[in-house]
Amino acid sequence: RIKIVDIKASKGIGDRSGDYIEQLRMYAMLWWATHQRKEVVTDLEIWYLGANVVKPVEAPDIQKMTQMEAEIKQLWVQLKDNITSIEMFPANPSPLRGYSQGGVSQSPPENEVRCDRCDWSSICEGGVGTEYQQPAIEYHLPGLITPVTTVPFSQLNVRFNLSANIDSVIYHEGKPPEIKIIKDGYRAELEIKAEKNQDGLPTYPQGLSKDDIVYLQNVVITSNYRGKLTVKVDPISMITISSDGADYSDSLLNFRARWDIVGKMAYKFERSGIGRNGREWRRKGLVIFDGKQSIKVSGWANDWGHQYDMAEEGDIVLLSNLELDAWANQLRGQIGRNSRLDVVNPSTA
Repeated sequence: RIKIVDIKASKGIGDRSGDYIEQLRMYAMLWWATHQRKEVVTDLEIWYLGANVVKPVEAPDIQKMTQMEAEIKQLWVQLKDNITSIEMFPANPSPLRGYSQGGVSQSPPENEVRCDRCDWSSICEGGVGTEYQQPAIEYHLPGLITPVTTVPFSQLNVRFNLSANIDSVIYHEGKPPEIKIIKDGYRAELEIKAEKNQDGLPTYPQGLSKDDIVYLQNVVITSNYRGKLTVKVDPISMITISSDGADYSDSLLNFRARWDIVGKMAYKFERSGIGRNGREWRRKGLVIFDGKQSIKVSGWANDWGHQYDMAEEGDIVLLSNLELDAWANQLRGQIGRNSRLDVVNPSTA
């Protein structure tokens, strides 16, 4: 017999306990699918440590697991083989479910809907928020002579395809190699942030050496305040020694170092800690969106101006002289010493 146990620190109270049941059944399907479809999980249990309760969950049979696997494959095809948009996923909150201590099913709470518990309700048109209105492109900011022209999220591009020569390579056991490349007389450090791509394949070939020609696909190019160029390889990037007929005509200087963007603020966050040198550090950030895509922006606390403290959820904020980066499909922004935040259309207006 095969048993899977999911240990929860909670008491099992509330709507979330309903998700745990499907989560465990998914574990059972994954065990069966990854063990040559010969090993079937017979027992599923949730241990609620906060309530000192063990809740048994009915394990799915082969027919049910086959159906679950087919549904996941269909969803994968829908997401990966098509160009998705926010219109394909309208807000459709499901009814709240009721669970008492130990994950025991009971009547759902009265006079309450899922949106009441959602952190995004105030800015979601499916909750109590309003429909997103595309802000202006050009802004005249106090203290600036020339207007600031923003770039729509859909036109933000930080990924490039280029060929280059390896300038140096240093191998380390158990770690990705340190690689420096050169192209058209310009040098950059190749930073391998992910050793496997989203399909599980290696992001770089073995045995690379000096003067080899490499082809860099969907890499992210950034520079620091000193002008040092870094080419980043993440789960949707690839380094190959064959061009495969693709266009690799970009250069190391094709990227744009700073951007001006505008969007609606979803929330702010702060983090702090003690560094290796024993000094305290503090970072601040926020997430803005344009109705279809979000961007997480962060930076050292001292680099944010006073309008960061004034900005509220739902405000339209302009971020100028911003550095952009990316991880997989998520764009990320970095506030620097010369960056600026302006609240250009407060939600209270």
